[in-house]
Amino acid sequence: MKEKVWKPWLLIAVSLCFVALFLSPLPQAEALSGNCTAHLVNSVGYTHATGMCRSLGSDTKAQTVMVVAGGVDRTGGWWTDTNKWHNTGAWTNNGGVFNGWPTAAKVNLGLR
Repeated sequence: MKEKVWKPWLLIAVSLCFVALFLSPLPQAEALSGNCTAHLVNSVGYTHATGMCRSLGSDTKAQTVMVVAGGVDRTGGWWTDTNKWHNTGAWTNNGGVFNGWPTAAKVNLGLR
């Protein structure tokens, strides 16, 4: 009967796999971060929202949103710069057609 002999390379290989598993970096959580503000701007005949971020995380982009109750929200483009105001499209009352009413402004954050 043939006796099984442990081969040292097998033990080393298994040990290296466990070491690599425990030393490999864990995946980083994708957290959005930013210090942002937004408000509505009421002008003669139209309203729009403007927003700005004083700081943004390195993996974060921002977008100004005008919330329109009973209508379609207006959004601006995505941006990554700081300390600069960014506007949405304008909302106007279309005469007799009800298209909602602006109620709030906010800044959405997303992954770059």
